[in-house]
Amino acid sequence: MEVWGLGNRSLPLTLWHLIYRPGYMIGDYLEGRQAPYFPPLKMLFLVTAVCILVQHFIAPDVIEQTYTNALERLNTKTVNVSSGEGAYEGKQYVLQGMNLFFSAFKDAAIFFQHNQAVELIFDHCLFALLAMRVFRRSPLRPNMNITECFFSQVFIAIQLLMISTVCVAATGGRMWMDNLYTMPTWLLLLVLLYDYKQLYGFSLLRTAWYTVKMLVGWFVCVVMLLVGWIALSVAWTAIVN
Repeated sequence: MEVWGLGNRSLPLTLWHLIYRPGYMIGDYLEGRQAPYFPPLKMLFLVTAVCILVQHFIAPDVIEQTYTNALERLNTKTVNVSSGEGAYEGKQYVLQGMNLFFSAFKDAAIFFQHNQAVELIFDHCLFALLAMRVFRRSPLRPNMNITECFFSQVFIAIQLLMISTVCVAATGGRMWMDNLYTMPTWLLLLVLLYDYKQLYGFSLLRTAWYTVKMLVGWFVCVVMLLVGWIALSVAWTAIVN
């Protein structure tokens, strides 16, 4: 408990500040006033563990069914994409590469299912790259570097996990949605808007516009990563054969 800082007031203080003044608290941390606050990466894994425990005891069927349905869809796609017997050689490579991609993607989905903190770090690393670009001309903190953007995103992930835990506890898992967190998408957007408004100092409308750009950019980057993964799978199949 002492190693993780549970014996002092930094953990509850940090969690409280992440609720009522998240952007300002993140700014304090980035500007060097780190002593009162709990280390963000340690806190991410602690809060993730608590969130998983709450989900497990309150809404285990909903969560497991969500992952089960996703994996079943992947299995169906793998079966429907044949190996291409009787087709010309190039088409065989493409179809076999698609099967290889779906198999690897299923393994990755299972890994992230059991390692949610790692999944959040991966997604928020992408958000950090986008934030460094989108908010580079902010009035309060212009030209933030990648490390600063990364730690700001870790704090935001912790805040969203806390809100997700409250949503699950309050609704019994009925707010399970198709996003990274167990909360309605409109609430996720409002929280991001609240955080970015305090952190970067733009007007409300401009912050809303930049938040939309961040989400669209994240979606485009994920699609590009998937397309690149498919291309590598097809190329690897052609090399092996």
